[in-house]
Amino acid sequence: MEKKYFILIFLFFLITFNAYSQRKKPNTEKGIIFLKGGSGGGFVLEEGNPFNIQLGGGYFFMQNLMAGADLGYQKAGPFDDFYARPFTRYYVARRVFAGVGASATQLLGSKPKIYPDVEAGLALFLDSFIAIEPTAYYRVQDGFKPVFSLNITIFFSRF
Repeated sequence: MEKKYFILIFLFFLITFNAYSQRKKPNTEKGIIFLKGGSGGGFVLEEGNPFNIQLGGGYFFMQNLMAGADLGYQKAGPFDDFYARPFTRYYVARRVFAGVGASATQLLGSKPKIYPDVEAGLALFLDSFIAIEPTAYYRVQDGFKPVFSLNITIFFSRF
């Protein structure tokens, strides 16, 4: 049942993306620095909605291809967790992206757990450097539900 919701919401994002008119060319060329942040941006397809703060960054080492990392904190009921996630992401047509990564969770515990993950989403550019990114994220782990988040991203060509 949750996978149907996941697919429906992602299709909604794709339809919205196609209807979204963009005036300026997105900035995903080689050498661009990428920064993102989100707060409480996760919608989990299960009971409860965890509080989540995430910061991330990356670098486009080829046109439309980026490597980066996320750091975050999540609070779900009595459980809280710090996590780190290195990832790579490819932008198709400079707006739709897909990526793979590895989430390291329970960083404050005695032995962190590492899980592979995948993500897909849209970069809705407000101008050439600022975008809103609705993202679907799935950790390859038994019992993990897809997560949907909304991040604000900034693409810097120079500091």
